[in-house]
Amino acid sequence: MAASPLTNEYRLRLGRLVIGLQGLSSALAADLADWFAQPSDPTAADLTLRLTIRDDGTNPPVPNSLILSKHTNGPRFEIADGLVRGTFDAASGTGEVEVHAVLTRGRLRRVFEQLLYQAFHSARRRAGYDAGLLHSCAVIHAGAGYLFAGPPGSGKTTIARLSTAHHVLSDEMPLVEFRDGKPWTVGTPFNGLFREKSPGAAPLRGILLLAHGPA
Repeated sequence: MAASPLTNEYRLRLGRLVIGLQGLSSALAADLADWFAQPSDPTAADLTLRLTIRDDGTNPPVPNSLILSKHTNGPRFEIADGLVRGTFDAASGTGEVEVHAVLTRGRLRRVFEQLLYQAFHSARRRAGYDAGLLHSCAVIHAGAGYLFAGPPGSGKTTIARLSTAHHVLSDEMPLVEFRDGKPWTVGTPFNGLFREKSPGAAPLRGILLLAHGPA
């Protein structure tokens, strides 16, 4: 899929907001567009991260969470013992971020996505966007949206795969936004490994909590 018409930039749309990633090689911009199955958005970014990809030839261990391993000191932050580090200026909505190259490869892009979860949270606060990400599977059935929430391994992706006869918005991290005070669920492109999803939105009718049965 096409990358951004602006050199070395990829813009990811999440609901009403756009996250801009600058400083990419043309190959990485194209890889991200393919991973998210979404071309670079043509509109101006609400928040911009200027990335430096650090490839030192090593393959360091990668934690499951880039959120629990985050440390901050004023505008500076470091995640996962330096796998990600940089600065972020909330007033201007811009950041300078160094990312180890291991997070841009293969399945580990799912961990890299967690940096974009945090970018979205900062962007929605700046924009006053009444929305949030929810770790869940989202499905539209008969015009209504349903979320299936639970911890890793509880069955979110299984539910998504079993629901392909309907409209699957996400198996991983959809949005919940409010329109005229009413909740809607909105698809996002997160988890490029799951290709059975498609964009869309619907009024939220229910949230179901997943738990494994005895059999």
